[in-house]
Amino acid sequence: MWTLALLVILVLTFSIGSAEAHHNLGIRLSDTCLTLIKLNTSQTDCPTYEEILMIYPDTSKRDISGDFAMIDGVLQREPPQLAKHFEFYRNNSDEHLFIDPPIDRTFAMDMIVIETQIPTYKVKGSYVVANDTITFGHSRMMDRACQNAAIGADIWLAYLGDTIHYMKNDCEEEFTAVSTLSQMLLFPSEVGDKMLNQWYQMQKWLEEMTEKCLTRGCI
Repeated sequence: MWTLALLVILVLTFSIGSAEAHHNLGIRLSDTCLTLIKLNTSQTDCPTYEEILMIYPDTSKRDISGDFAMIDGVLQREPPQLAKHFEFYRNNSDEHLFIDPPIDRTFAMDMIVIETQIPTYKVKGSYVVANDTITFGHSRMMDRACQNAAIGADIWLAYLGDTIHYMKNDCEEEFTAVSTLSQMLLFPSEVGDKMLNQWYQMQKWLEEMTEKCLTRGCI
């Protein structure tokens, strides 16, 4: 009985959170960006919340979810005025854009974080060599659920609006206009070809051993 009740609670909680995330989106600066801005350093491309708000106005209920004020010399959102301010967003279907959202709501909405930089990272195409090229990702990272994104501060102005549009359309490729993939050309050489062949042989051996361990045991 208790197990069934707990299951119902978990399902309802997940459903409410998912429904809220569907129409609420938050944009925040990474901790590193915020620290650099507080230090008033000129060595960062991170935008301030003032700059973000000039282009993407906050549409949350700031009279219950916290207004903006100068905190530690930097414009940030204050704590919510109401402890259960989130009930307002659960009970309406309007879209809300949160700039520097309250920490208690970040788990229940789609999130875009502006990082100091996004390093080159591996994607599905990074494990396949095609026409002497390997594909890598850059500038923007997305999770598989299309609920969390990170973009680099150096390209935030060009990528933020596109990322908002992209996420609101379930990350369908037709709804993004920016490049997030790059290709590295591998120059063929005798040594390179030999190493590539050895790599493929090693990958094949690992696959065979994995299959053997899963089906017959490793010993």
